[in-house]
Amino acid sequence: MNFQKITIKDLNIIKPFFNYNDSRICDFTVGGLFMWKDYFNTEFAINGECLYLRQYFNGDCYYFLPLSKDVKSDFKYLINSLSDNEINFCVYPSDYFFLLEENHLKYTVKEERGFFDYLYKAEDLALFSGKKYSPQRNLIHQFNRAYPDYKFIGITGENVPLLAEFLKNDYKVDYNASAYEIEEEKKVLEVLNNFETYNFFGSYLTCNNIIFGFSLAEKINDTIYIHIEKARKDIKGAYQTLVYNFAKKYSDNALYINREEDMNDLGLQKSKLSYHPIKLLEKYTITIKK
Repeated sequence: MNFQKITIKDLNIIKPFFNYNDSRICDFTVGGLFMWKDYFNTEFAINGECLYLRQYFNGDCYYFLPLSKDVKSDFKYLINSLSDNEINFCVYPSDYFFLLEENHLKYTVKEERGFFDYLYKAEDLALFSGKKYSPQRNLIHQFNRAYPDYKFIGITGENVPLLAEFLKNDYKVDYNASAYEIEEEKKVLEVLNNFETYNFFGSYLTCNNIIFGFSLAEKINDTIYIHIEKARKDIKGAYQTLVYNFAKKYSDNALYINREEDMNDLGLQKSKLSYHPIKLLEKYTITIKK
């Protein structure tokens, strides 16, 4: 197979293959793949009606599960076409462990808890009903009392520069931020600078020309993937109001909302769990020994 480095120009070629993402993991989306293409030196190859992907991390090569109509055949083809004694797979969905067994492969498994996706019922986030969501409702009420005239405005090419300014001036990563957080800020700015190409949808929270946060997402089949969700942490209820308004505005034609990983950030993990996901989409690093 002829793998080549992925660029933003390849987006329209690759995007149709994401419809085969029945695991609903965020890695098989425009945002999940293209935002991090340079950080992980992502490469792709297309063979017939199958998309193959691989990335490089710390000098090692990691393949993705193939995206195709016939995953069984294309997975087997990939394994047989590689001459390596060891083949690594990253973000391998738990739904596809059966492929390893069917092909009688010897393999080791490493759980990647920090990469598990948080999947929610869209209706739950759009309503925040019931006792379990009372903390979110209380914080939203506090925000409403402090900013009764707030607006939730759709993001367009015209107001994208306002969000870039918000990110640079009001949502800076601090000096103790991880390499991932610093890189993420760069990727969010890249998306904003290429807003029409990425073609995400979303809105921002504002009052009296002050921006409190914004979200950007894409939808594939029955699932919305929120790739960017930024809000001021010093404003009580800003995040909860952002989550609620986003789901209320955009989830009419979606069953699920994927709010992606926590990257082993315990604070982020606690926050995502507080919204009561219906499922954690498990991912693993698999090493196959031939």
